[in-house]
Amino acid sequence: MFDAELASLTAIGGLGTAGLVDLIQTAARLAGRGPSGG
Repeated sequence: MFDAELASLTAIGGLGTAGLVDLIQTAARLAGRGPSGG
């Protein structure tokens, strides 16, 4: 599910690896599993 969304966003935005990593970190943080999740 996430892979599909991230792939679509990356393809549409043309972000690249840096953008993809940022999206993953943001999603993880929102899920409360990131380094700043607490």
